[in-house]
Amino acid sequence: MNRQILNFLVASAITLFISQFTAHAEPARTQYDHIRAASPLKKIIIPKVDFEQLTLGEALQTLTVQIQQFSDEKISPNFIIQDLDGQFENYRITLQLSNMPANKLLQYVADQVRGGVHYHQHVIVIKPLRTPAK
Repeated sequence: MNRQILNFLVASAITLFISQFTAHAEPARTQYDHIRAASPLKKIIIPKVDFEQLTLGEALQTLTVQIQQFSDEKISPNFIIQDLDGQFENYRITLQLSNMPANKLLQYVADQVRGGVHYHQHVIVIKPLRTPAK
């Protein structure tokens, strides 16, 4: 499983790298783009989640499999972890939930690592919440 996580993180890093060069080519986003991008995940109900001390990468990998499974392979989310300062490394995710929409479950995962979920047309970016300047 560690090999799978490594592959997932490498793919995420490559996607992040490429997105930095193509970000200027995206059309202007509206306030409704976030809602529209999150909409498919609202319809997917995950029957049971039992995460015990998972890293963010492990939790997202598990969520990807569950979203694919419970959408009958119609939805395959692309997650990018955008954590340049390594703030997520010290957090572990523990959740036991039942019958949750995938978008809410993703938000609970992000909350446990003090991260934000940002929906884009083709990817979902998880990045640390900003901390106020001292």
